[in-house]
Amino acid sequence: MNAEFEATRDTLVANGCPVRVITFERFDAKTLGALFMQGMLETYFAAEFLGVNAFDQPAVEEGKKLALRYLAEKNFSV
Repeated sequence: MNAEFEATRDTLVANGCPVRVITFERFDAKTLGALFMQGMLETYFAAEFLGVNAFDQPAVEEGKKLALRYLAEKNFSV
């Protein structure tokens, strides 16, 4: 598993792709929660920087509506 990780990381770096490796001294609920929060904050700030509303998901809502319609058309109960 480590060899695969190292090979993937090195290939990405060699091809100029940005890579971030996160390591933990211990992996528990608190650490995982902090990692999730970091990801959420990064998403929020990146969206703000790009002028995108990170909390508006019209494609997700449209996808749900279409999926329900397609299921109804095939006579699947929803």
